[in-house]
Amino acid sequence: MKHTNRNAPAPGQEDGAQPVRSGGLLTGMQEYRDAICQMISSVEHSLLVFDNSLYDFGMESPRAAQEVSRLCARSRLSPCVRILLRKSASLHENAPRLLRLMTLFGHSIELRVMDSEYPLPASMHAPFVVGDQRSIVTRFHYESQRGKYLPHDTSVANRLTNRFEEHWNRAHRGPGVTTLGL
Repeated sequence: MKHTNRNAPAPGQEDGAQPVRSGGLLTGMQEYRDAICQMISSVEHSLLVFDNSLYDFGMESPRAAQEVSRLCARSRLSPCVRILLRKSASLHENAPRLLRLMTLFGHSIELRVMDSEYPLPASMHAPFVVGDQRSIVTRFHYESQRGKYLPHDTSVANRLTNRFEEHWNRAHRGPGVTTLGL
């Protein structure tokens, strides 16, 4: 009789990645990161990211970096990935893969940082990702591990997109990334 390890990931899954979800509540950080990767893989045109510092975002996984690369290659929008951060102090330490992607796809990825003096409204205490103005992944608060993935909710996606745009226009460009220091 052949013994199988029930705890081993399924073929093609990386480091604890869960099977594809169809949406719903997320109860932990790995589910949150997996939902983001799933959403990015389904996005055709644009990705909006709001996060406190990207520390828990999961962009640093090989899978997420690969999905963002694919999005940058297939999208006709410039930039197709816009990232709005509350803080950028630890970006170089916590997001080296993202910074590499920004070097490779500088025209496709734009990062802005909110002014620390700008009061953060209560509605901006929850990190979120909006894909193609139709799907969202969010946590209920940046300190919470619980969240939700709504792959087809244009009303919530539109509300978050409007909130994002309002703060995007007030934010300043994030740290610059150049190829070979040029």
